[in-house]
Amino acid sequence: MKPFKDIILKAIWTDNIRKEEVLDFINTQDRVFKNSYSVKKFEKKYNDNIYGKSLIILAYLDNKCVGARAFWRNDIEGMKAYQPCDTAVLEDYRGYGIFTKINDKGLKNIEENTLIYNFPNDNSLPGNLKMGWKIHSRRRYKIFNPIINSKEIMKVDEKYFEWLLNDTNSKNIDLLKYVCLNKKYYLLRKRAKNIYLIIGEIHKESALFISKAKFPILLHYSSKGYIGRGIVTVIRNTNKEINIPLYKIDTLF
Repeated sequence: MKPFKDIILKAIWTDNIRKEEVLDFINTQDRVFKNSYSVKKFEKKYNDNIYGKSLIILAYLDNKCVGARAFWRNDIEGMKAYQPCDTAVLEDYRGYGIFTKINDKGLKNIEENTLIYNFPNDNSLPGNLKMGWKIHSRRRYKIFNPIINSKEIMKVDEKYFEWLLNDTNSKNIDLLKYVCLNKKYYLLRKRAKNIYLIIGEIHKESALFISKAKFPILLHYSSKGYIGRGIVTVIRNTNKEINIPLYKIDTLF
C-alpha cells in the first residue's frame, strides 16, 4: 500500500459536482455499508436541498475512490449549518488517517463560525471530541406522556416536512406515521412492530399526507430518558444557545 502522502483529497460543492464524482461517492457508500445508495437519493438529499449546496469530500489513491464524507447543508433556526454524514472509508484503507483528513478538508472549506452539528454513535463520539466537537445534549428514550411531555416536542418546519415527504424511497415514507393526542399532531417513525419514536409536532393539514398509526407505543428522546443508549448531539463553531431538532438527523434517510 502506498503511504498517505499519495492520497489525493477533493472538496466539491454539489452545485459543481460531476457525474463520475457522484458515482464514486455512491459506490463507496455501497461497498462500505452494503446498501443501495441510489442516484435519486443523492439528488434529493444534496441537489434538491432546500437550504443550498452541500460539500462532498472524496479521497483517491491511484485514481480509486477509497473514502468519502459529506457536509450536508441543513440549517437550524435560520442559521446556516452543516451536518457531516455519509462517511465511508473502504476497509483495506482504514487506519491510515483518512477519516481525519477528509473531515479536516471539509472543515477548512466551510466558512468559520458556521454551525456544524452531528449525532455520532458510541464508536465515533470519542473521535469527535478529540477533534474539537462539544457535547450539546444527551437524550435517551422515554415513554411519551402527552400531558407532561408535549412541550419537549419541537415543531417540524413546514417547508422541511414537505421536502422530507418528497422522497423517491417509498420505504422511508412507509416508516413515517402520525398520531393525534390532545388535539396535537405528532410525526412518528416506526422502530419495531408497534413501537414508534416521536420525531416532532406537525400541523393537522400535514397529517393528511401520511397514514395514522394504530394503537402505537410512543417513545421520545428526552434529557430525562431512561431507555436505550440514546442519542448524543455534538456541535462546533458556536457558543449560542440553540435547539437542534430530532427531525434533522441524517438517519431519517
